[in-house]
Amino acid sequence: VPGVQRGAWGVVVHSLDRNERLYELNPQMLLVPASAAKLALAAVRAARAARLSKSLFMIALGLTVPG
Repeated sequence: VPGVQRGAWGVVVHSLDRNERLYELNPQMLLVPASAAKLALAAVRAARAARLSKSLFMIALGLTVPG
């Protein structure tokens, strides 16, 4: 993918249950999120993977929880 090699990447995955970092890649690097939609999608996917309610993630992101 053109441009990916030049991009800056950083990831931190934190367990809410155990209050510890599960994975990190360049955690000290300050980055601007690509978009709020991508953050919301990542949160929903993380919620599914962790078997947590996606409604809790949506509330945390300030999004409207459907009916």
